[in-house]
Amino acid sequence: MLEIRREKLRANGRSPHFRAALARLRTETAEAARIGEVDFAGARGQWTHLYHCHADGAALRFDWEQPGCHVCPLCGTVYAGEPFDGCWISIAHNRIAKAVYHAALLHAIEPDEALATTAKRYMLEYAEHYSDYAVHGEIPYNGPGKLFAQTLDEAHWMLDLAAGYSLLSGELAEEENSRIRAGLLAPCAEFLIAHKEMQIHNHAVLITSAIGALGILLGDDAVASAGLDGEYGLRDQIARGILGDGFWYEGSFTYHFYALRALLSFSLLAEGTAWDVRNSAQLKAMFDFPLRVVLPGGRLPALNDSGPSELLVAYASLYEAGLDFYGDTRHRLLLQEAYYGQEAGRAACNEEGCVTFQARDSLEALLYGGELPDTEAETGSVLQAWTERSFTSAESGLTKLVRPAGWHALLKHGPFGGEHDHLDRLGLQLGYEGRPVLTDPGTTAYGVPAHYGWFKHTLAHNAPSVGGFDQPPRDGRLAQAHDRAWGTWAESAVDWTEYGYRMQSSIFLPEELCPWDERPYAGVTFRRIVALADDLALDVVLAEALEAREFCLAQHIAGEWEVPCDAWLPNYHAFGAIDGRWLSAHRGRMSGPRETLRAKLRAGGRMRLDGWCSVPSSMSLADTPDNPPTASRATLIRSTQAVRTAMFVHAYRFEDEQAEPAASAPKEGLDVSPTEDGGWRIELRTGGGARRFRLHWHDTSAEFGMTDDL
Repeated sequence: MLEIRREKLRANGRSPHFRAALARLRTETAEAARIGEVDFAGARGQWTHLYHCHADGAALRFDWEQPGCHVCPLCGTVYAGEPFDGCWISIAHNRIAKAVYHAALLHAIEPDEALATTAKRYMLEYAEHYSDYAVHGEIPYNGPGKLFAQTLDEAHWMLDLAAGYSLLSGELAEEENSRIRAGLLAPCAEFLIAHKEMQIHNHAVLITSAIGALGILLGDDAVASAGLDGEYGLRDQIARGILGDGFWYEGSFTYHFYALRALLSFSLLAEGTAWDVRNSAQLKAMFDFPLRVVLPGGRLPALNDSGPSELLVAYASLYEAGLDFYGDTRHRLLLQEAYYGQEAGRAACNEEGCVTFQARDSLEALLYGGELPDTEAETGSVLQAWTERSFTSAESGLTKLVRPAGWHALLKHGPFGGEHDHLDRLGLQLGYEGRPVLTDPGTTAYGVPAHYGWFKHTLAHNAPSVGGFDQPPRDGRLAQAHDRAWGTWAESAVDWTEYGYRMQSSIFLPEELCPWDERPYAGVTFRRIVALADDLALDVVLAEALEAREFCLAQHIAGEWEVPCDAWLPNYHAFGAIDGRWLSAHRGRMSGPRETLRAKLRAGGRMRLDGWCSVPSSMSLADTPDNPPTASRATLIRSTQAVRTAMFVHAYRFEDEQAEPAASAPKEGLDVSPTEDGGWRIELRTGGGARRFRLHWHDTSAEFGMTDDL
């Protein structure tokens, strides 16, 4: 670590601006005092994704005093034996590595020989035993570990130890340094090099970052080069894994920031050396991209293998480094909004109430932070302005459409993201005034049955499918996006007329992680137009195939449908290879060409959905898992008969809670009819009048707009 970085750490530790960060560091360092007797000699960790309750997905409660008792904090279920005992070992050693790093940081600010002695003792314990740890790990599609059950976890652990060692090495005796370098750092580097992932992947970013960091600490350019150079080295991960607009290719904000955090861990040790990556334009773009996609309410969309929708300000600590590296005003404004926005009285709201603004108490604030003005004039309402700005990118394949007074949409049409993808090209998320309407839940821990059973499948998303079968990997494309006086709209498409996708030669997909079947999709094309006016969201999906297919369109709402029970009968319709247990209260009926449903949303408000389908179809309703899996979404699936072409049109509107039932307002509704010139006329009649759209499908893009706009 550079001396200038150490000086900043010490200065910030003395500054009143960082009292909260120093207090948190003291608290977290005190965790070391709680560490009990831990077996270093016989340690054999397990995959911590298994340390979750199978019923509700909650992480089990870790207790230093009870290594054999693992309790679910939600339902109280007690788990014992393997794999839970092995998970406890992994968590314990991860916490020990964190304790070493935290003790080293606090010792650098407030010299304390006891802290240095504690950190040194743990590193020497690992140095004594690391070479004797048995290589193990049966986690599918992951490299093995020694202390842990996978190479990734070994790299995580080592990055914390490496940062701690970099701060303390100058205070260790020569013999102690030699033991740690020869017994821990060098053999761990050798192990990680032997198990580098031969693909572009978030795991590979962590592993190569750890190898590079170890090479720098050991003063061994060959080791550092093994981490950074060549195919699948860290520089290659940056070049090929970060898309042109700055989004990490796996298409999940969880993994986007996961990869970014690893790059920052490496940068802390590499800055000022020949291996420094801070000048990479792609690294800068990783900071910038989320600012463009943040949704009303300050949320980042849940996509692929991410957790539930998260607030952008939850990642504010990383922007301490971004501002220090690049001096970008936008990063400063985000930090000001995160730390001082609530004090200025501008707390943005989402479905759960007001955004929780962050305390400035992170390690990154101590390492990178500078003084931030906390005045209203400086901060402004920057976060709200970002959320209200539409954005589209063919690189990441995300289009955000926003009407500030009403609807917003997120349309997914990007490149296939590998094993963490959810097979939902042309997936749609909708919200109204910051409240979620059509939702994507992301996923839960990978050891929870709902992850592979439900969340990763096409049918779990607001996306078109063939018979409910999973979409095989393809890249979507953006056809066009336009702002008009009446609103904003975009068209996207995906097809299976040819095989291949952008990342195909850069990633590895084990057969067991390929649940799709190419055959149902052969020759299929989907196109989707999403249009927003202030009080209306219009969704048009065209499905075409060379041979007759059953097409499905799923819509999942954060609420409940208001439907008469006697009109729907128990339904046993099978959708693709989906296990029927994930569709509870499954019921259905035949559909007319026009249908109107209403729903009450969990976040408040009542929505009216007018739908139309060009061919005979049926409708299914079910309760399906939300995130966490103990919650549920209300799911509507419209399915056609076997046809070569089908078009679905849906209009979403919010209405008064006391609105009359649809039957009492027969003149309201949606009409879709062909025109003489081969196009379509779409008319939505409401109490406030009628709005008419014209649509012509052409080979590569459609002609679409309000009738006055064409």
